[in-house]
Amino acid sequence: MIMPLTLLEEDQARSISKIPGCNPCILNATTNSPTLLEDIRNGTYTHGERKL
Repeated sequence: MIMPLTLLEEDQARSISKIPGCNPCILNATTNSPTLLEDIRNGTYTHGERKL
C-alpha cells in the first residue's frame, strides 16, 4: 500500500488537535507560505500546553 505523507500529516494533526492546549499546523511544500511561517513565529500553533 502506498500512502502519501500528506495523509499521515493530516492524521497526525487531527490526533494532536484532540489534546487539550494543542493547536497543530501542517507545514510542507504545499502549505508553506509567509503568512503561515509568521503565524508559527507568533505562537499561533502549539504542540503542547503553554506554560507561562
